[in-house]
Amino acid sequence: TTQNVFCCGVCSGTIRAIATGSLSNYVYYFLVAGGSPIVPAPAQPSPGYFTGLPGSVAGITYIVRVISNGICIATAPVVIRENPPLIVRGESRPLLCNNDRSGKIILTISGGTGDYQFAISPNLSQFFTIPRNATDPTIYTISNLDAGIYKVLVQDAAGCYQYADDPTDTLINEIEVKEPRPIT
Repeated sequence: TTQNVFCCGVCSGTIRAIATGSLSNYVYYFLVAGGSPIVPAPAQPSPGYFTGLPGSVAGITYIVRVISNGICIATAPVVIRENPPLIVRGESRPLLCNNDRSGKIILTISGGTGDYQFAISPNLSQFFTIPRNATDPTIYTISNLDAGIYKVLVQDAAGCYQYADDPTDTLINEIEVKEPRPIT
């Protein structure tokens, strides 16, 4: 059995190989697709159970080789995949009038898996949901914001997370909502 990598770039894939038949006394080896040993060898907390494996969106093929009593050999290919990377781009819309809480952050999200949850500073531990944009399902809008600098955290259904970033400003993992000057 396999467990794919949930979050892109995290080595959390697992393979459990269970051999039956032959003379028992199984020894399990883990190889790359070409048949070479992996160095360093992946963790094997129990015979045939390999953990901490990387994957890729397209899949990485590994080979599990089982030797019974030093004589009989069986091999099987196993593929570990990972979800596409969670990418979050954000941009702000300024307040319409000074101090009116009409600011917005518009998020464009791709990758990850399943539905998304959102958290915004100063409450990054309190997640909420936002409906998808009706015309573009990759767009989500956080509304009714005061002027200020915000961090926005997006988490997918697998528990992978990413901060939103506005590539048009110099802030890193933060988005600034501006306001106009007051009328004088």
